[in-house]
Amino acid sequence: MVDVLKTCMYILNHEPEEWLNFSAGQNFKFNLERYKSYSEISGKFLRILIFIRWFFYRFNPFKSILKKQMEVDIYIYASSINQISVLDQAKNILIERKVKVMPVSDFLISKEFSHRFCGWEKVYFNFQTLIISIILTLRYIFPLLNRLKKIDKRLPLLRLNGFLSIYVYLPYFYLHLKILNPKIVLVSNDHNPENRCLIEIARHFGIKTAYVQHAGISERFHSLDFDYSFLDGNYSFDIYRKCEDRRSLNSKPPKERNVLLTGSLKYLPKKHKINRKCEVVGLTVKGSDSLREIASLCYKIKKIKKIIVRPHPNIKYNKFIQQFKNELPNPIGIHFSDPRSEEVGQFLHSINLVIDGNSSILLEAALVGTIPIYYKHSHERVNDYYGFVENGIAPKFESQKEMVNYIETINFLKYRPNLDSLRYYNASAHGKLYGLEAEIVAENLISLIKSGELKSQHGLKI
Repeated sequence: MVDVLKTCMYILNHEPEEWLNFSAGQNFKFNLERYKSYSEISGKFLRILIFIRWFFYRFNPFKSILKKQMEVDIYIYASSINQISVLDQAKNILIERKVKVMPVSDFLISKEFSHRFCGWEKVYFNFQTLIISIILTLRYIFPLLNRLKKIDKRLPLLRLNGFLSIYVYLPYFYLHLKILNPKIVLVSNDHNPENRCLIEIARHFGIKTAYVQHAGISERFHSLDFDYSFLDGNYSFDIYRKCEDRRSLNSKPPKERNVLLTGSLKYLPKKHKINRKCEVVGLTVKGSDSLREIASLCYKIKKIKKIIVRPHPNIKYNKFIQQFKNELPNPIGIHFSDPRSEEVGQFLHSINLVIDGNSSILLEAALVGTIPIYYKHSHERVNDYYGFVENGIAPKFESQKEMVNYIETINFLKYRPNLDSLRYYNASAHGKLYGLEAEIVAENLISLIKSGELKSQHGLKI
């Protein structure tokens, strides 16, 4: 226990919580805009209650995935359904090739997706994790609170639980990697606290790290400090090169950082035949979107077209449906896509056109043959976050009236997404390797395990 505590304290002294919780600590202005305001007392109390509930929901000392000493080749971690959806196919290929893997997920409602994703072990905390996390909290929480207040007084009120989770994830991943001793740690997120804690623990043990992009990225991301990175395309590589200075002063990247442009690992089968008539409109909803604004848009569109509304997988589906119906009491003509049972590829095949703001689904739609429409939601502070409008992938509308008129009179025969732009974002777009991205990643990981070298000879360097 002493070694675990010393290692965690060493990491915290060299990589502060503001960097381990990178999304909140470094992008606080951008992220705080998406949160409601609470009073100081109720805000702090709420954060603490959320954290306690979060911990004890996972606290099960009698059910551990590490019941005995064992070693694996690859330790895979995912903290969201989108990360799982990207890593799952590669995981299955690795298992088929007799590679010893340990896939772990902190996605609590994964049971709702159990029929789609199998073999993922849940995160469980034991007594050792509890004791060490308490010691770390008592040692670091008060200096942290003082620093957060100086950065932005809203951070302790709205994001405290995320910072507290660092004191849990550091010992949790230490105990895992110490026992499992993997050759490679594989993740699909580079800026959330759990992933950053895992990366730091892996570095402590000298374990190679690998990263698979799971969604669109921006210049707000952490620098690409992995031994091996599998990116969607040149756009991601160019953006990450602009993030080179986004690391703490004490953080040092691996001596050699290898990058492969594989295309997206998310399974998105292309349409065999594109319907040039707009009969069904899809509308995707993120947690930060205003349901009132969404309902208003649906009310206007449903007069002319059938609508299918799809909430983000991280949104609780049943609760969303109820809240939506409260905003639009008479949702006749509006249908819903349940992400728990319908994959995003199936959803995109069922519609002719999809509407969203700053979301990767616009690119995914263009890849499969569904028309993407960029609509800037009122809450979104950044215009054309991923550059889809600028690069000719999606037309843009800032008013509902303008967009509804376009949908009513659209000539699908004239619309073509810019092919060069698609390949700029997704290297495998409309090519021979489209649909084989997971196979490429798995083959390279196997090669790394066996020989320490990438199989592909077309890698890039940062």
